[in-house]
Amino acid sequence: MRQAVERLEHFDDENDAHLRSIKTWLWSSVAVGFVLVGVCVGCFIAFYAFVHLGWTVLSNQLCIVISLVTFGLYAARVVTAVNKIALDQYKVCFRFCF
Repeated sequence: MRQAVERLEHFDDENDAHLRSIKTWLWSSVAVGFVLVGVCVGCFIAFYAFVHLGWTVLSNQLCIVISLVTFGLYAARVVTAVNKIALDQYKVCFRFCF
């Protein structure tokens, strides 16, 4: 029982497909964040040059919505993995305790 619980508590992210997908989502959401910052700055410069800063608010709102959706997808992936690990730990403890 101790070895099974230890394997679940000290997982290896290189061998587990679920954890690799979390790492991929993390880095892709960070990359999307940097791209969105560039888009916001680029839109501000473009709209400042064309003397129409009203569109900056719209572009900033669009970037906020995209970043919230990206974070929501990443958070859902993390919650799913945490629930799966907790369920696996419960199954191991239940199997060996009874």
